[in-house]
Amino acid sequence: MLDKVDYRRHLSATKVSFGDEVTIDITIANRKILPLPWVQINEEVPDELAYPKGRKPILQKQSRAILPNVLSLSWYHQLTRRHIIKCVKRGYFSFGPTTITSGDLFGFFSKQTTETKVDHLLVYPKTVPLEELGISSNTIFGNHRIRRHLFED
Repeated sequence: MLDKVDYRRHLSATKVSFGDEVTIDITIANRKILPLPWVQINEEVPDELAYPKGRKPILQKQSRAILPNVLSLSWYHQLTRRHIIKCVKRGYFSFGPTTITSGDLFGFFSKQTTETKVDHLLVYPKTVPLEELGISSNTIFGNHRIRRHLFED
């Protein structure tokens, strides 16, 4: 049933800064003459990022969630779903694996496959000028003395 069905995930960027948005394109193509009445794509995504309203992922396990997509495909048809994600936490995140399930119109038969490809996203901390932090760049060691030293002279 899932023969000649192609799946692809594409991240718009692999390295971003805190607060940036990343676009995830999920493309599925039916390369055969038989239509697919329903296809469910369960994309495993990190839970720490902010997803658009109405597309909140289902929590699966700690720090991982499922982003579900349910659709139908006619013969020789290709469909792309686009999700915009806001990076509200810094770190190294992985997208995938993906489970694809399809079946007949009445639900008597179904077939499932897993796409094991994993994409990664690196979110850097937000960079701010030193002036905004209140740290003057002309005093390297600071102007406060302490009694305890890390290293003895």
